[in-house]
Amino acid sequence: MENDFISLKDLSKELGLSYKTLYYEVKRGNLHAIKIGKGYKVYRRDVDIYINNKRSKAYKQNPNTVENITQAVMKEQNLPKEFQDLMNMVLGGIYNDKPKN
Repeated sequence: MENDFISLKDLSKELGLSYKTLYYEVKRGNLHAIKIGKGYKVYRRDVDIYINNKRSKAYKQNPNTVENITQAVMKEQNLPKEFQDLMNMVLGGIYNDKPKN
């Protein structure tokens, strides 16, 4: 469910990050969490937002990704819309969680 919680400790295991790293991300305001007792809990949807934010920063820093190059080639070549749609569908299977600029 969208409102499911996960503990910061379990999230660290799931993402392969240290608890301390995630704790500092919470303290910096990069990952939204609530303190319950001695530990922190995070909504699953906030984990998705956190991951997408991290991904989009890396994406912007590397414009030479397959997706960007393909998009540039399709625009330059004036390829038929059907082909562009097909390429977007194929790339969407790989890059479907990237925000559109």
